[in-house]
Amino acid sequence: LHDALPIYDKRLKWLGEDEALYFVARKHFFFLITSLIFPILILLASSIFSLQSLLSLEFASLSFWIPASFALLAILWMIWLVIDWENDYYVVTSQRAIWFEKTIAIYDSRQEAPLDMVLTINRVFNPTLRMLIDYGTVIIKTYTGSIVMRWAENPDEMVFFIEGFKARARAIARQYENQ
Repeated sequence: LHDALPIYDKRLKWLGEDEALYFVARKHFFFLITSLIFPILILLASSIFSLQSLLSLEFASLSFWIPASFALLAILWMIWLVIDWENDYYVVTSQRAIWFEKTIAIYDSRQEAPLDMVLTINRVFNPTLRMLIDYGTVIIKTYTGSIVMRWAENPDEMVFFIEGFKARARAIARQYENQ
């Protein structure tokens, strides 16, 4: 699983010595595709206009360069969307649930919730869309706030790990209290 997080150091410096990595997910691929629809439409339309000018041998005219520049901007936008999608992760370890978000050249963010501090875990999804793709938004509420993991792949598996390790963390805490 360490290789599943290529944007971070292979040693995962944020991972504690007695902490194990159990679940890694991204936003569902379907939502990447839906975010690419508008730039693809811009690319297609501008490519058609550029090709039309190219076939009429008007290389130096604005009727070629303006659509060509829009096509280039659409390609760069699509590349940025894919890289942005690849940089967001939902992680469950033996001790905490973490949401990593990195937007290139803008910010890096990491929200985490220790599993022994989790109060509730909710899943939210569109039932019709859920029949087609396995996605869901997982909301983890703690004493200090909430972590919202939007459009995650395999939300049931994520919740399974969180609930299992939450129960384990609380059992260990009770043992320490009894001792």
